Amino acid sequence: MWNRTKVYLSSRVASVICFIIAILGKIILLKVFLTIGADKMGQIAITRNFLQGHGLRLLASSPTDISSSSYIWNNGWPPGYNLLLSLFLSPSGFNYVQASFVTDCVAALLFFWYCRKVLLMIDFPIWTVNLFLLFQSFFLFKYLQRDPVTDFLSLSLMVAAMYYVLKVVKECKVSINTIAWLSFFLLAASSMRYQNFPACLFLAGALTFIGWFQKQPSWSTTGCIAVCFLIFCFGGFLVYQHFQAGKAYYLVPVRNGFFPSNLLYMDPYVFTAFVNVHFLAVQASKANLASYTTCAELVRWTAIPLGLLFTLVAGRHFIKTRFRIRHAQEGFFFFGFITYLSIVGLLVLLSLRLDINIGPPLFRWTYVMNARYYAFPIFYVQVCLWWYLFVRPVKHGNLWLRWLKVLFLGLMTFEALHGAYFTIKHCNRDLFVFRDTEIEKPEQALLTQFVKESQARDPDRKIVVASYFSRIRFLADLYGVSTILDIRTLSHQMPLSSKPAVLLAVLSRSELQMFEKFIHEPGVKLLSQTKDYYLYTYYVEPSGTKQ
Repeated sequence: MWNRTKVYLSSRVASVICFIIAILGKIILLKVFLTIGADKMGQIAITRNFLQGHGLRLLASSPTDISSSSYIWNNGWPPGYNLLLSLFLSPSGFNYVQASFVTDCVAALLFFWYCRKVLLMIDFPIWTVNLFLLFQSFFLFKYLQRDPVTDFLSLSLMVAAMYYVLKVVKECKVSINTIAWLSFFLLAASSMRYQNFPACLFLAGALTFIGWFQKQPSWSTTGCIAVCFLIFCFGGFLVYQHFQAGKAYYLVPVRNGFFPSNLLYMDPYVFTAFVNVHFLAVQASKANLASYTTCAELVRWTAIPLGLLFTLVAGRHFIKTRFRIRHAQEGFFFFGFITYLSIVGLLVLLSLRLDINIGPPLFRWTYVMNARYYAFPIFYVQVCLWWYLFVRPVKHGNLWLRWLKVLFLGLMTFEALHGAYFTIKHCNRDLFVFRDTEIEKPEQALLTQFVKESQARDPDRKIVVASYFSRIRFLADLYGVSTILDIRTLSHQMPLSSKPAVLLAVLSRSELQMFEKFIHEPGVKLLSQTKDYYLYTYYVEPSGTKQ
């Protein structure tokens, strides 16, 4: 029965059907999880300004003269997503929700195309490839569920770059076409997020070193060209950005030091590669088996040593084999491990060096917490386990391995069916309706309403928005409204203006105490409030008199 099933799954018809289903399923999930959070709204605002000829900049006002505004360079993200989004933003009529969804669809097409090519190149059986693609499509990955911007796109580009590395290893010849594509995808992945630049640099550098070590001049030549291209292009961009913004890259501004306790907050990526931990923890709490917090803590404390064990075992294997690579399969595991280690190692180093406390009034956060940073490590761990169970040659009669395969396939089937049910459940006629998602939050809807009414009522009066929260500032920028970047100045200095202006301050409940002086100033009026936010207006005339 099982052998017959594998024969069916290995047919060309099954391969085409599985590939199409995988892409469509992922596209539906991308639409279901499509949100315009702070990061994506910032990217959209920057792209809009870029298309209008202002460069990769945001509109900001001076607190000493709020009517005086200028476009300032933003170093929150590298420019890759902005450049890609700009290709779809104008044709969509600046429907930024639709444009960002099309960008996500490009990521899905790239991922499944190159994922399949990588698996075939490292000798995965066809039936395994088809099942793996279906699992990738319907598994509810944590990094897709919360304000996804460049997470899935970065993974797609890294997998594409890995394919061309393996192609170099397999063909053992210098190919201009392969060099060009490898260099392009390494640069594209680096341009999507700063985190990828060290990983791409190490990947190309490892290809150069192994080529020299194994006396494979085609490997070392290709790797060296890719390294030089990456340093010249992305390194040149960082230098340019340093002169424009004063910083070559972006890090959360917190206290430096040594904080090993931060690692206790590490995302359990070893488990989230195969299991929807959130779903299982919720079901366990509903069945009164254990509280959600207990389940989450148990998973985290188990995942940390497992992740360390996986890293040590893989590293020991490559040391024992003396870094010898004889074919593409060994190339994937070695170069994939270099990329995996670069990404996880960078997150660990940043978390050790930077304090977890960002507030007040913000929150506690560190780099190892977010599952979205582990997209490629999750993919690498998945491929390694699938290879170990279904591809690695083993002796017949290994009973424990058979049971492990059955258990693993049962778990994967359950998770895939859960994702498929979730996908089908959200297939409705409104699936491809693209509404302005900023109206979903009441404080953002109030801001939008105030901006539109003020622009219609008094177009000559300058509108300026002040808030701690970036999504508020980015939304204002999206409507061409300038913002005060450092709202803390309002706690001790009232803004002035050389032209008629109105300041809209959006404050959370926790911030009111910090801005008591501003709130009680003559002319400051409460416009509206929601459950957690207060919106205050402050009208300023050129003479400095208040209304």
